[in-house]
Amino acid sequence: MKIESGIKFMKDEGRGRPNKYPFGEMEVGDSFPVPEGDGFRSRCAASAYGKRYSMKFSVRKYEGGYRCWRVA
Repeated sequence: MKIESGIKFMKDEGRGRPNKYPFGEMEVGDSFPVPEGDGFRSRCAASAYGKRYSMKFSVRKYEGGYRCWRVA
């Protein structure tokens, strides 16, 4: 094999699976409704995303379901 240098590295876009919840698009004060059976799952996802990207979220019961707010 021939070794080459000076070739620009192409960043691989679109790796991994898409996010189920829109945490990355939220500003402080924004919220979204959580599907009925996803209360616990969304709380865990919000916590993990918040720790990784230095954000804070709150998932609470709201009008017969759940709702997730970005609080910081």
